[in-house]
Amino acid sequence: LGNSFKLDLRVGAAPGFIVWSRSQSSPYYYSTPSRLVAVVEDSETVRWTYEGDLEGSSSRSFLDTEPERALKVTISNAQLTTETTLRANNITGTYYSPTHHSGCIVKDDGTLFGWSSIAHMRPPPDLKDVLFVAGGGRAYATIQTDKRVRSWGEPEYGGSIPPQLIQELQNIRKLAANGGAFVALRLDGAVIAWGHGDYGGVIPAAISSQLRNVKQVVGSTSSFTAILNNGKVLSWGAEWPEGQLIEPAEGALSIVANNRAFAAITADNRVVAWGSAERGGNIPSQREVQLRNITLLSSTSAAFAALKEDGTVVAWGHPRFGGLPEINFSNIQHIQGSTTAFCALTKNGQLMAWGEKNEGADLPITLFPSLALSS
Repeated sequence: LGNSFKLDLRVGAAPGFIVWSRSQSSPYYYSTPSRLVAVVEDSETVRWTYEGDLEGSSSRSFLDTEPERALKVTISNAQLTTETTLRANNITGTYYSPTHHSGCIVKDDGTLFGWSSIAHMRPPPDLKDVLFVAGGGRAYATIQTDKRVRSWGEPEYGGSIPPQLIQELQNIRKLAANGGAFVALRLDGAVIAWGHGDYGGVIPAAISSQLRNVKQVVGSTSSFTAILNNGKVLSWGAEWPEGQLIEPAEGALSIVANNRAFAAITADNRVVAWGSAERGGNIPSQREVQLRNITLLSSTSAAFAALKEDGTVVAWGHPRFGGLPEINFSNIQHIQGSTTAFCALTKNGQLMAWGEKNEGADLPITLFPSLALSS
């Protein structure tokens, strides 16, 4: 399964192996990318290239920011070069009450295996040629091999695509989901939204003409935020029903979301946040001065954590969900958030966690050393 850790073992003179778990596609974790790891000898080189790209990047690890695309990993030594293609993210699910949850897996042949106690949450039997599936709060949407979109689930929450939008939903490269709507990003930078209007399923007229040349879209529980190629950042949905230009975030490099807030890394590697103050949308002044030289942001459902260039971590937001006042960690290489807890992986393979103890912050003692970390 593409979202399970996998050891792609080599023998003899062939190169090492890959530990991987593609980034999630649910509205709560999709904005925090997984870090994929190649375990190789010092003399071996590793190159990561998304399908369709001419150039990749060379490093021992790779931040998976586009889980909708297959990823080619090339490992070379003096005797041999091997290539492994990691499939697009192929597992997702929804959960909106103890009795209303479901899951979905894309199989090798492009068909789906899905399960739910509710019939309309299971994949349509005729659905095939699926590349990628995204789970919203109460519906699913797919990118097909022809770059079109299919959806199913609760109709008003994105499970039914309005007929007038079907022709617009072509040449799709990314999907963003929240608790009640979807946004599709086309290759030409246009965005198309559908689903419940209170969740941003209808783009407000005040910003619709500005949503052109979009490069990234992220969903929270009930809103969306888009980064444009010109650096502008726009939010809409429950918290911003008329749409809002987020001026402090202009020039943002990347964005993450939690339930009711967003945070972004700026061009000078600082952090700005907006949305619910209780959930980290307002950065405390003592934290703001620490948020410099940031390389990665992560989130739980009500807090954020930032990894600094020096390997330390700064967190803020709701204390129960990991927004603790002080995180005295160092030598960190990656951080990952779940619903109520954060976990950090050190450069020597040690794990450190904080947040709700019964929901991920209480670590088993058998998890050392660790190679990779995913939620």
